[in-house]
Amino acid sequence: MKTALQIYSLRNTILSNTSEQLTELKRAGYDGAELVNFGGDRVRFLAEEMKKAGLEVFSIHTNMDEIAAADERQLELYASLGCTVMPIGWLPEDRIAGGAHYDETLACIEKFSALAKRHGIRLAYHNHDFDLALLDDGVRKLDRLYADTAPDVLKAELDTCWIYTAGADPLAYVVKYAPRCPVLHLKDCVREGGRKGFRALGEGALDFAPIVRAAEQGGVEWLCVEQDEPSPGKTPMACACESIAHLKTLL
Repeated sequence: MKTALQIYSLRNTILSNTSEQLTELKRAGYDGAELVNFGGDRVRFLAEEMKKAGLEVFSIHTNMDEIAAADERQLELYASLGCTVMPIGWLPEDRIAGGAHYDETLACIEKFSALAKRHGIRLAYHNHDFDLALLDDGVRKLDRLYADTAPDVLKAELDTCWIYTAGADPLAYVVKYAPRCPVLHLKDCVREGGRKGFRALGEGALDFAPIVRAAEQGGVEWLCVEQDEPSPGKTPMACACESIAHLKTLL
């Protein structure tokens, strides 16, 4: 498995001194980075700087507006940058299972996924804690989404912290969905959950050793570190470096 950092973790600094920060990530031991779309030409800029630093471009987050637009020119751009996975960062309540526009969302996902495949890109979904809320029949919304979409139409990008925060077992979810999960978000938090505080890997409540083993056994391709906010008294870069150092002890 390869290791990456979700660039959202550095969102407040990455657009300044970009080359130096990306070089530091490579030096710390990351193989790649996962991009978010900052707008304009910034995705292309960051991808080019990543390549100069020796970091792989493999995944670019997308959103529902981009999915609904299904702009093939945008897909051509992402593919040219090296993107092979496009996770939907989140879905609003009316578009997730149980929402008024859920069926429409499924249709958009089906259409976009078919288009993305032509460019060698797999569509995925990145969960938050609210995606694990229970429906009236007792099924979690995230499980319903994956039950209603074929694995070759919608991949999973599980987020360990948000699964834990929702009161579910991150290890159980990795075991269940690893075969359809090319990218796994490794995120740590305090015992009370991510909405009470995030931590570098190994500093929080989650035990990542069994999670990493299950990911490897299930065929996960990328372990992607993400920390929405830095640990108290530390910079985002310091947290990113601490996280990869801990992760390397588990690989």
